[in-house]
Amino acid sequence: TEPYRVLVQKGDPKGLLPGINKAIAELTADNNAKIHEIEEKVASTDTFTPDSVPSDAVAAPETSTSGKLVLVMGTSPDYPPYEFYSDSAMTQFAGIDVEVAKYIAESMGMELQIEAMNFDNLVTSLSNGDFDMVLAACEYTDERALACDFSDPYYTDLPPVILVKESDADKYKTLDDINKASVIIGAQKNTTKASAAASKFPEAANGMVLESLVPTLVTELKSGKIDLLVATDIVARGIDIEDIGMVVNYDVPHDPEDYIHRIGRTARASATGRALTFVNEKEQGKFRRIEEFMEREVEKLPLPEKLGKAPAYEPSASGDRRGRGGRKGRGEAKGRGGRAGERP
Repeated sequence: TEPYRVLVQKGDPKGLLPGINKAIAELTADNNAKIHEIEEKVASTDTFTPDSVPSDAVAAPETSTSGKLVLVMGTSPDYPPYEFYSDSAMTQFAGIDVEVAKYIAESMGMELQIEAMNFDNLVTSLSNGDFDMVLAACEYTDERALACDFSDPYYTDLPPVILVKESDADKYKTLDDINKASVIIGAQKNTTKASAAASKFPEAANGMVLESLVPTLVTELKSGKIDLLVATDIVARGIDIEDIGMVVNYDVPHDPEDYIHRIGRTARASATGRALTFVNEKEQGKFRRIEEFMEREVEKLPLPEKLGKAPAYEPSASGDRRGRGGRKGRGEAKGRGGRAGERP
């Protein structure tokens, strides 16, 4: 999983990156101490998301009434806990990215102004000079790098998960069950999650439903318009969908508690469900710690034959000796090896 970064205009014509990176260094110091404070603050905030987000930018003044220079942030407030509204009138921006932007602006002696923009148009509007920076849970991609520059990382989410309704859980017991032309996967448009799903499930990619707003995808999963929903881990935790019957973990969570949070979505109110976790050789030690934490062994399933032979499950030889590391330094796990199926 790639970390999230602040986007600025290509070439940084306003010279914002040094100040932004200085603020990020402060936010992520001491094992992300200030970031964790932001997470706790956001967790207790009321959440409201719009049915639609504007596609046109509003011109912002260069200076505020206080005389400070204005730092204009573009974001799409439909993606809690990163960006959303904290009031039913939808006038007050909130979220992890919003708090990070506030800290950056204060550190640079500027006044923050936030503009709502459809996620699809954020990079284009940034390139046009409508915003000074974009914070919208954006990862680095080669395509985005052609249009903008990136700050140092400020936040790393857990790898993406796939959500399936409980009534459909038995349909998707293997990778092959998902990778079919008849299966409709939903993801947010122009995101790395959509790209990951298309790469992971090429047979289903042609029928993939891409939407600009996550709440729209949630509605479509509830109504049955889509069969599965791909989302980041922390966003998936906040999605209110009854009867989640299956969770697919692309990577092994670093902390046993994170794993419990994930698979627990399938076992609310005494319900049962299925969780499928892909495990490569390097992640076997982490998965063994999860089993020890739960005091139970999880069933191991073989890979489909066409994917080749999976490595033997030998966690003591995996070389993974890291302890719990919080959210700092989570990297991308490459080369899925085996998989583990669980019924909570």
